[in-house]
Amino acid sequence: MGKGQIFSLDLLISLVAVTVAVGLILQTIEVNTYYQKADRPAKELKAVAETTASLLMASNETTCLDSTGEHIMNCIDETADFSAIFPKDYDYEIKINGTTISESGDVKEKDFYEIQRKSTQGEIVSVKVWKK
Repeated sequence: MGKGQIFSLDLLISLVAVTVAVGLILQTIEVNTYYQKADRPAKELKAVAETTASLLMASNETTCLDSTGEHIMNCIDETADFSAIFPKDYDYEIKINGTTISESGDVKEKDFYEIQRKSTQGEIVSVKVWKK
């Protein structure tokens, strides 16, 4: 048996091409994972704000009472204890027509999410949520 060429130029070129392709795929996966992790806190803040704003407008603990003692949806009782509808590791600020009616902390230099709802009296209810 004669000695032959072990590596051909075609084999080396194909190995380089496969290595580059695998590297690009791994880099794409890493970039996608990074952006998903970076977006997670913002999505979490949005979910908490939207959920608590909906609870604020519909919960028996925070809605107004009519003359018969029934709770009125989309009517905020400004004297209610709002802390019960917010998760424990979040601070909040609730405003009605720009006037703060309740807050649990200071938002200085923190990421927050703010959502607005309209009450049955035509008031603009603003809920701002941030992580403690």
